[in-house]
Amino acid sequence: MSLVLQNIAQAVRKKVELRKQALPLSKLQEKFPSKRIPLGFFKYFKADSINIIAEIKYQSPSEGNLKQTLGPVPLAAEYINSGARALSILTEEDHFGGKIGNLVAVRREFQKTPLLMKDFFIDEYQIYEAALAGADAILLIVALLDKATLVKFMNLAETLGLECLVEVHSEEELTVAKSIRAQLVGINNRNLKTLEVTMDIARSLAPLAPDFATLICESGISNGEQIKELRALGFSGFLVGSSLMKNASPGEALAALLKGAP
Repeated sequence: MSLVLQNIAQAVRKKVELRKQALPLSKLQEKFPSKRIPLGFFKYFKADSINIIAEIKYQSPSEGNLKQTLGPVPLAAEYINSGARALSILTEEDHFGGKIGNLVAVRREFQKTPLLMKDFFIDEYQIYEAALAGADAILLIVALLDKATLVKFMNLAETLGLECLVEVHSEEELTVAKSIRAQLVGINNRNLKTLEVTMDIARSLAPLAPDFATLICESGISNGEQIKELRALGFSGFLVGSSLMKNASPGEALAALLKGAP
């Protein structure tokens, strides 16, 4: 595990422990079964369409503060009105400027849009939080979790009606995702050690992906030509964050991205 990922995981663990002290897992579990039935996630992707998962995040370890002034609900509205198929909402606080409240607020306003809770899941407590907050899917990072924990988290998510986007960065991690039969596989173009982004990761891993998996490309997408290439490689969805959030009008940036990749 890279030092960057270790530091983020440590910060997340501290925050989770504080929340568990305030509301123990047994008390959190009493809130289930939840009245809300998750929407599902990948079923909203269309084979003949460009499926953008537009991301709401306010900072990142690689780029710092993204200087976006719109709140999560206005941002969500811009994305949805501009053609986003789904939304990814960063909820990690210390490194990405997120909070679970952002997800709750977006879900309250937009009942029919599939939402991915993007965080660093290291405890089953977070999966219950995701379901209660209104998520339809969660992100599981292979570099952060051993195989047994990945399977455990996937099984728990399934019981709560959540789908899992299993994120990989290397051939070794893709092999793990294949072995646990992950249905949604996110190939992240960011090197976790250097934080550099290269599309060569997507180019090299896509041909190795199992046929049963729906592929999502993450990180570094900023123009239509990239999307055209990635679709040809077999990607069905495209998670786009920083290039949209750095724009004064993220919705216009998304519309331009889609227009450039017919």
